[in-house]
Amino acid sequence: FTATVNIATSDSTAGSADDYAAIASRLTLAPGATRVSFTVPITDDVLEEPNESVMLTLSVPNNATLGAPHSATLTILDNDRRLRLYLPLIARAFAGGPNLVPVSFKVSPAAPTVGQTTTFTVVVQNLGTTSITKDFWVDLYIDPVRPPTVANETWDELCPTPPTPCYGGAWSITRTLAPGQLITLTSATLLPEYTRWPGWFATSGFHAVYVYVDSYGPSSPSGAIIETNESDNRADLIVQVAPGLLQLQAEPPPQLGTPLRPDRPSP
Repeated sequence: FTATVNIATSDSTAGSADDYAAIASRLTLAPGATRVSFTVPITDDVLEEPNESVMLTLSVPNNATLGAPHSATLTILDNDRRLRLYLPLIARAFAGGPNLVPVSFKVSPAAPTVGQTTTFTVVVQNLGTTSITKDFWVDLYIDPVRPPTVANETWDELCPTPPTPCYGGAWSITRTLAPGQLITLTSATLLPEYTRWPGWFATSGFHAVYVYVDSYGPSSPSGAIIETNESDNRADLIVQVAPGLLQLQAEPPPQLGTPLRPDRPSP
């Protein structure tokens, strides 16, 4: 007699969605036959993974009786190996760039009195390795509401709340600075249209004064110049002003609130 039996696969550690194609078919054995072949298609991939298994089960025999066991495990052997690719890495020296630093910031006289002519002097140096050929700004802040910390915080944007006066100024630098080159700026050369500073202190006590190099460049958060170090652009002073006569100058009227300054040209 011809015998038939069902054969079916089921997932074990292997999955029919990724590792093999499930089968569910009817096998036929001719009279006198003791074996029959079938195929379980294996999905070949490039993943390195452990050997996995599939369950094979016989059921519903006809003209035959199932022996024991009537299920078996098919093991799928992994034929992939980890691919290790080694690429050469060539390190090149960083080309560098400019770096503007206020290397000196002084006040003269060192301990002024109220009404005494006072001059601030800042020395800016290019400590980078390439020249600066683009214009940039330097701002002077006198008693701001807080110290400047990044570019694009100009002095007139950090004015204290009235009745505290608001003073400060700006220089526009329009010359080339080669590596190592210096430029000296004084408060006497601040641009009048971007400055509010009478040239002396009207009140005694301690005054916080700051200078920030490359202070303005609205097209970039780093200012007009992209530097190798953006964290060394500020210098600080604490000026102690003693009480005194206003000498020949008349005491300036208090300058309160944010001044109206013309828009700066973008470097």
